[in-house]
Amino acid sequence: MRGHAHREDPARIQHLWQRMYRGWFYPAGREKLHALGALDLALWDIKGKMLGAPVYALLGGLTRDHVECYSTGFPRQGSLTETARACMQAGFRAYRTSVAESADRVFDARRMVQKTYEQCIQIREGVGSEGDWAIDFHTRLDMPDAVRLCTQIEDLTPFFVEDPLRSENPEALSALRAQVRVPLAVGEQFGTAGTAIRSSSAMS
Repeated sequence: MRGHAHREDPARIQHLWQRMYRGWFYPAGREKLHALGALDLALWDIKGKMLGAPVYALLGGLTRDHVECYSTGFPRQGSLTETARACMQAGFRAYRTSVAESADRVFDARRMVQKTYEQCIQIREGVGSEGDWAIDFHTRLDMPDAVRLCTQIEDLTPFFVEDPLRSENPEALSALRAQVRVPLAVGEQFGTAGTAIRSSSAMS
């Protein structure tokens, strides 16, 4: 049985998003939301081409003439200190790192917290007083170890600590917020705007 393709107007971006998100029996999971995000970007690109205008003009206009960047995976330049310094010299605002890995790939959280702290000292030295550095925990630590590492690196003034805990329970992030003073960044694991709003509330 041959079906007939249903044509839609690509300029009706909000209509299409609602149709794709709400138009089926099962609610969208994270994978579908990621796909919707890609389609949404493509539709805005199409609309910009249709109107002969940059997408930022359709979204309220230009607000800045540059984009702040930090570096993830900057090429190693000898020691961590030398690498972080080279990152700053290359023009990045901040150097981003992650929780340390053990040589045998067996993750011993207690030892890796200490190793990470030692690496962060080197990175802070490398970026200098005018540079910034950030760290992504990649949700690898539990609450006690996340608190311990956040507390250890506080005096090294990180730009942010990203994904300190897994995000299924935003209330856990609220509990962490009450125990640490470093800036926290979360959100990429959240699937809907509602979850992100609850997380934002937990961070305040």
